[in-house]
Amino acid sequence: GNENRQMKVPNLSSLNKQDNIVHTLGEVIEFKTPGKENRLFINKINMATTEDEVITMLSLFGLLYDFRLFYKETRPYKYAFATYYSRFSAMKAKDALNRHRFHGTNISVMFADQLPNKSDGETYKERQPRQLNISKSIEAMNWFVGFDGWVSEIKAIAPVEEIQKVPGTTHYKGTYKCIVRFSFKKDEISLDSIGYGTQE
Repeated sequence: GNENRQMKVPNLSSLNKQDNIVHTLGEVIEFKTPGKENRLFINKINMATTEDEVITMLSLFGLLYDFRLFYKETRPYKYAFATYYSRFSAMKAKDALNRHRFHGTNISVMFADQLPNKSDGETYKERQPRQLNISKSIEAMNWFVGFDGWVSEIKAIAPVEEIQKVPGTTHYKGTYKCIVRFSFKKDEISLDSIGYGTQE
């Protein structure tokens, strides 16, 4: 019934976004794509549960970089991979949610690099760590530093490939690379991020 659809997460009375920021200050957050050490594997998710419902629950513990929900016809439950920017956030989520009853089933939560069934891990296509793109950098800066804790400036814009004319039109099309520098207001620290875009 409706009771099973309610989200009940244990030990969250004192958890809020500010709490997450304070604790994360003791951890170095690299502005690169997080690796599998920050990735959780969530199993035994009720088949009726939606992606948004799982993301809402996981987001209580910190900022998610990536989330992917899967299901197979041969399995009675859905399963998912959730990657946090912060290792500490991933640890909090695992400790609070493992064996937690969610939408009628007791979900299982573990770090993805500890999967007993390696075929599950093969579902997630691992990529080499790389610099965060501009949109992800802004997302992380807003979460960990605050909306008013940083500034940005465009350092360079350059074409990636030769500008070409669009066939059958008078338009030209080109792909550009933009380098944006983010700086912390309170510290003399900055980082560069790269974005790509197409202009016609």
